[in-house]
Amino acid sequence: MFRCPGHCCPLRRVLLLTVLLSLWMEVTSGFVIQRIPESPAVGQNVTLKVTGVTGTIQGFSWYKGSGTDSRNQILFYSPSTNTQVPGPQYFSRASPLPDGSLQISDLVTSDRGNYTVQIQTDTQLQYTVSLPLPGPLPETLPAFAPVGVSPGRLMVALLVTALICL
Repeated sequence: MFRCPGHCCPLRRVLLLTVLLSLWMEVTSGFVIQRIPESPAVGQNVTLKVTGVTGTIQGFSWYKGSGTDSRNQILFYSPSTNTQVPGPQYFSRASPLPDGSLQISDLVTSDRGNYTVQIQTDTQLQYTVSLPLPGPLPETLPAFAPVGVSPGRLMVALLVTALICL
């Protein structure tokens, strides 16, 4: 097995940097969801804005939670036919946009939590975003709700940490 002498090994640094840059490029080339506004409050409107989707969107579904369990589906939408099908978690303040985004009007504390979108293009894409809202937590949510971090920022943080540690 190859061993680098001491703490400093240029080959190890190059290999790690190559792997991290490859992962960063792969992650950031995909799509993301941005909250607009970034920190909405109860009573405001928010758009869970989908960006970075390549290809034609054939249809998409939004879910309340971190997965795509059909019991948690808010709605399905087909942009080409302008067809909306409500799911078990549908609420009238949620509106789909043709680009895959979800607009929620007049936020209430029970809107807090994770939202997952599943988009069908030539391939199937999926992304989860957190919607934090100020105020007391409802009893149905855990005391800690993770805040969404963009994959690009996460990879940059890992890359900087790796370079500092080497």
